[in-house]
Amino acid sequence: MKNKLVVAGLTLLAVSAMFWWQPPAAGDLATDVQVLAPAPAPAPAAQHQPATTVTPVAGQMQGAATMALLPEEESLVSTRERKAEQLRQQVSEYRRLRQAQPGNLQAWLDRLWQQCQDIDVSQCQPLADLASELSSAELAELQRLLKNYQQYQQQLSQLTMSSDLNSLQRFEQVKTLRQQLFGALTETLFGQEHQYAAYQFAVQDLQVNEAPNLSVSQRLDKLAQLQQQLRGAEPGLISPDSAYQQALLLLKDLPPSERADWQQQLRTRYFGKDAAAVEAFEALQQQQQVQMQAYQAELQQLERHFAMLKTQQDDASWQQQYAQALTVLRLKHFTN
Repeated sequence: MKNKLVVAGLTLLAVSAMFWWQPPAAGDLATDVQVLAPAPAPAPAAQHQPATTVTPVAGQMQGAATMALLPEEESLVSTRERKAEQLRQQVSEYRRLRQAQPGNLQAWLDRLWQQCQDIDVSQCQPLADLASELSSAELAELQRLLKNYQQYQQQLSQLTMSSDLNSLQRFEQVKTLRQQLFGALTETLFGQEHQYAAYQFAVQDLQVNEAPNLSVSQRLDKLAQLQQQLRGAEPGLISPDSAYQQALLLLKDLPPSERADWQQQLRTRYFGKDAAAVEAFEALQQQQQVQMQAYQAELQQLERHFAMLKTQQDDASWQQQYAQALTVLRLKHFTN
């Protein structure tokens, strides 16, 4: 009889422990969630041990030790980890761009500004999120940059709306505004853009003002010098295809046969071993352009013809005949 009472007492206390322990809510989890390792199982209690050796606290510890994260808790931890990694990557990119000269930090800053452009800098949550990964000096600098960038965007719209200035004059005013607002960081923010803009203005001047007074060879040599200067400062700012297309613009006043000879030389200069592939692609483009021009010419004739027929036929018949004629025309030019 005594043994039965002991067993009953153990069972009652164990059940009480199960109801007394509750799993933690997801909001109570700490940032770094740790799963308790299972504790060693206690040695079986001898029959002569009193029932009080198993307590609700012991039952609680055994239950907590064997608990795993619930699916929603795992999802919460995973989301936090992903966000932390994204913040680290953003700060890493900021630091890399901050050191580049000439720089393009403006692209990074503009993405941040897009999220905070209508609110005060002190209330910019994306910037507050980055604070945990930034030094105090970096955070203070970003706050100043973001505030000045908001002012820059407002004044920039007024400058670019002016129609009294040509493109070069407007850009010089933009550079002056940037220098006023960003000081020593101007080239870190906009240096690459400044170099590319200077190159484009120089190429435009060559095409419009200098080329008529230069031989073809001199034109192309001058352009090659400008392109080499830009590549030396920042290799990725101009692609071979872009450089090639700019060179072709210097040949537009030549007779077709002479132009073709120079174009062959330019393919070799800019594409090397891929020159033949570029030539084949250009031939295909030319064929398609001729094909499209022929189609457009016949389409205009077709539309004029059916415009006259529209007053002579009922609408249903006219629509049917027009659709059939249009289908025939398209098949004629685009069967391939």
